[in-house]
Parts: sequence; structure tokens; C-alpha cells
Amino acid sequence: MRFLIVLQIPCDLLSIAHCLHSIGGVFVRPDLAGVVGGQNRAAHYDLTPRSALAEGFDGLLHGGDGGGHKGRKTHQGGAEPHGGLHHGLGGHIPSTNHIEPFIESKVPDLWTYYCCGQCLDVSNRLLAMPGWRTRSIGMQFYKYDIAGFLQWGYNFYNNMHSVNTINPYADVSGEYWVPAGDPFSVYPAEDGTAYESIRIIQFHEALEDCRAMKLCESFYGKERVVAEMEAVFGEIRFDRCAKSGEMMLAVRARIDELIALALAEGK
Repeated sequence: MRFLIVLQIPCDLLSIAHCLHSIGGVFVRPDLAGVVGGQNRAAHYDLTPRSALAEGFDGLLHGGDGGGHKGRKTHQGGAEPHGGLHHGLGGHIPSTNHIEPFIESKVPDLWTYYCCGQCLDVSNRLLAMPGWRTRSIGMQFYKYDIAGFLQWGYNFYNNMHSVNTINPYADVSGEYWVPAGDPFSVYPAEDGTAYESIRIIQFHEALEDCRAMKLCESFYGKERVVAEMEAVFGEIRFDRCAKSGEMMLAVRARIDELIALALAEGK
């Protein structure tokens, strides 16, 4: 099952044209509990470019709406903008701050994404956000059966429109183009590999949480697992993140307790 896709897409139109020809999607399998990143605990999986994926992103636009992306229907003729949506991979991908109507409509195989515009209430990996907020997205993925996730900024070391290259050790905002931490999640190493940022490790922990919840579900069923988490945390929503490290860890501790109990009982 595909769970996570991380794409680094240049924002100038010429680069996009080249990129779409052989776009390199990085997929992370949830059973690996890994994350795209550097050499420490990073589970890399299938870096082969996919032309089919490129076709799915045909017509991708970066809107000027403070981070909300706009998609257009290229196969039906005219362009049809949608605020806070990506149009690709066979359907719309709502941002985390626009996902509620899709959840309420029970859209199957639902994906979501965040970028520079998702900075109020919802989870993100921006430098200004505490780790427990970044990690909260794992239990949100789990409760709402999110099938895939998109985040554009893996290693974009340029400014707006890629006019100039930046030094990611001195500039984490693309020369004040986007919020700090949005353009990249890893730092370049001298040997050509990548150093994981703290924020991508926190995202990794969110994926590990999600896998632990799935394991717990195999013993008790999903309804019980969600009920146990919400007894500790309160209602799990995309616009409601943990307010402290203790709150986030308490959710994971309850999941671990249930798993240990099931194993002790020989389930």
C-alpha cells in the first residue's frame, strides 16, 4: 500500500516542464515505518522515476494564495481552479486545512498534503512549530484512513522561481519566500547524502505511531483503538493537534499498553 509520497517540484515553469517528464516520486511503505531522509533510520523505497505519476500531475499549478495550491483539469478542456487542492494522481488532494468536507463525504482512498499555507491549527513541519504538533499527524492519518500524503519540500535549496541557490545552513525560507522549514526537510552532507532535520524525524515518529495503531487495531479493532486514544486526547481532528509533548506521548503510551496486554494474553 502506498502511504507517503514526497516530491521536490521546482516552481519555475521551465523546470516543471522538465520535471514532469520523469518526476521522481519517493514512496515510503507504512510497514517499513520509515521516512525519506538521511542515513539515520531512513527507509528509502523505490526511487525509480514514474512516468505514470508524471501524467497524474499534468496541469499542476502553484497558486499565489499563500500556500494553497490550485489544480486544473487538463483532459476536459478548460482550467478549473480549486483553492487548497492538488489535482493529480487520479483525483483531488485536499490540504489538511481543507480536508473536512472530503472526510464528511467519505471520499475513498483519500490523500492529503500540507505546504507553506497550512500554519493555523493543523500539523506541519515548520521550524516555528513544536515537535508534538508535527507528530500529531500520525494519529490523524490513522483515524481517517488517509491513503497517501504529499509534501513538496524535500530538498529545495533555491529561492522563489529558482532564481538563485540558497545555503540551507544559513537560510531555511528560500530568501523569505516561504515560512522557515517549508522548502526542505533534509540538509546536504559533503559526501552527497543527507542529514535528517529534527522535523523530519518527528514526522518519522508520526508514521511509527500510525503503524503502532494499526498493530493495535489487529488485536482490538479500529473502533476500540480510536476510542482509547480519544479517551486520552479528546477528539482527533486535523485542526486539533497535541498541545504538549506529554499529551502526544500519553496517546502512544496507551497504544503500547494495549499492544502489550494483547501479547500477554496470547492474542
